[in-house]
Amino acid sequence: MKPPGADDGVGTAAGAAPAHPPRVALLGGSFDPVHIGHLHVAEVVLARAGYDRVLFVPAHLPSHKPAARLAAAAHRVRMLQLAVAGHERLAVSDVEVRRGGVSYTVDTVRELQARGVIGERPGLVVGDDLGADLDTWREAATLFGMVELLVARRRRSPLPLSWRHRVLANHRLPISSSELRRRVGAGQVIRALVPDAVEAYIREHKLYGSRREDSPPCG
Repeated sequence: MKPPGADDGVGTAAGAAPAHPPRVALLGGSFDPVHIGHLHVAEVVLARAGYDRVLFVPAHLPSHKPAARLAAAAHRVRMLQLAVAGHERLAVSDVEVRRGGVSYTVDTVRELQARGVIGERPGLVVGDDLGADLDTWREAATLFGMVELLVARRRRSPLPLSWRHRVLANHRLPISSSELRRRVGAGQVIRALVPDAVEAYIREHKLYGSRREDSPPCG
């Protein structure tokens, strides 16, 4: 059963055909947890790259770190749903979570295309810190021939990419999910670094070793 609010597609009114096929960009990752940096990149894709919708795709097990200890998939999906709530051009797909196992992007693109969720050439957002790691992705040549590669700026000196791509004009925000997890575990403030609903969810479910709500704030 699909988690409440999970969204695999781009909906239209019953019986109505869209004026043009919507352009959808995929933004994948662990999202452990989702933060304002992820949302900023999505907004840049919508505002500057000519896409109609960004679909967040949380990995079940990331292929580049399958042994990583992640928060339960249901928590990561729900935090994403809370983060995009009320934004009609941002959505969440649990396709990789439902598929299980190690998540490979080429399989996700094929599945979403087969369902009609995305068109023949969707966008695919990656960070400029990946560099040559992209060469090791499953069926890399096939994958990067299927998508438009959109590269988000994360490093002062981007690693060279051997695949044709567009560089996004996003602001490099000094924030990472690993740093947020560390701050939560240390009882430090993460408010304003994640959406308020996500911060409340982390506290409620005591994720990442979060302290009791009545603990004194610090950090």
